[in-house]
Amino acid sequence: MRVLVVGTSVIDLFVSVDKDHYKTEAKTITFTLGDKAPISNQGMFIGGNGANVAVGLSRLGHNPTLYTYLGQDGLAKTIEERLTQEQIELLRGAPRTQNTPIHLIFNFEHDRIIFSDYACENYEFKMSKQTTIPDYIYLTSVGDSWQSAYKQVLDYANDNNIPLALSPGSRQLEEGGKLLQSALEACAILLVNKEEAMKILNLYKQKADGLKKLFSFLHARGPEIISITDGGNGAYASDKKKIHKITPFNDNKAIIQKTGAGDAFASAFFASLLFKNPLTESMRWGAINAHSVMGHLGAQEGLLSKNGIERLVIVNPSFQTETLN
Repeated sequence: MRVLVVGTSVIDLFVSVDKDHYKTEAKTITFTLGDKAPISNQGMFIGGNGANVAVGLSRLGHNPTLYTYLGQDGLAKTIEERLTQEQIELLRGAPRTQNTPIHLIFNFEHDRIIFSDYACENYEFKMSKQTTIPDYIYLTSVGDSWQSAYKQVLDYANDNNIPLALSPGSRQLEEGGKLLQSALEACAILLVNKEEAMKILNLYKQKADGLKKLFSFLHARGPEIISITDGGNGAYASDKKKIHKITPFNDNKAIIQKTGAGDAFASAFFASLLFKNPLTESMRWGAINAHSVMGHLGAQEGLLSKNGIERLVIVNPSFQTETLN
């Protein structure tokens, strides 16, 4: 299926920090000003929500085109070459800056901190009339000044009757407004984590004292299918009829890092739905793909093929969802 993914592409630089040079308390990391902390460069990888999902969909047998925003430097060429290798057609939004965005990902003993760099520019979305109309659009994070791009994507989807999957980024959820509300109303599939779902509630000045009310509120905004990941607690999904839960997949392989796990779940969950698989089967795909990514450095290194996921589903018949209502 032809899927147009709209979202960011970045360079992820992974760094580990000497544990003797910081202190951890609850969810807080403390450094000492003036200290010279030893670090280890763990590698440079392609990342960004848009690129991650496009690569995930390509490996799973779909035909993605990625509309993304790059600079005019050598890092942009690196991203282009990698995406071409993954058999992804690339459409570049007009660049207004020289530098391609970079994420500095500092890995600590049990988690990480991501320092993200996005250019402050007015992002646009403009499709050529000669471009083949996609079967589906997957709209994810865009950097600062994202409103024009989001509005243009929504107009394009509406004008061409294209169904929309939505996975908003941090800037969209922080700023909200009528445009995000319009995106929620227009989307058929919503993919968020639990913290992001709660931010949507806050944008509407609503409260939900249980999972059932949370899904009910989100469904009322528009989406027919909703996926909510919840870290180590697993994930939940609903089609308005039933809410299902799945625990994290565990094949006893070591977890190396968590960056990209959410995109891995979302891309496999979405890809499975496009193959007309049941909601519960799509949750299994998502959990298996997310676990695989966490066993590698980089958000794309562990993304599985369709055959790879299907094999793991077959050899793990006890890994199933639970119906909550």
